[in-house]
Amino acid sequence: MEIGTILGFAIAAVVAMVAALFTKGAGPDRRWKGGRKDPVRNMFFREDGSWRRYGRLGIVLVFILLVYLGYVGEI
Repeated sequence: MEIGTILGFAIAAVVAMVAALFTKGAGPDRRWKGGRKDPVRNMFFREDGSWRRYGRLGIVLVFILLVYLGYVGEI
């Protein structure tokens, strides 16, 4: 993968992560495929839409893993 491609993905991920960190919650249920029962939504948010205790940390760790995989190419 070229460095420009990796940087593009990294910049897009950082923007999305910063936006997610400053939101007040999960947003409307219609944004999630499964509504309140969506498995990805439930990893980061409670059913009432508030952040889980380690939800933000989880998003940061996922971002670090994606950057690592893009840079190195494998785990």
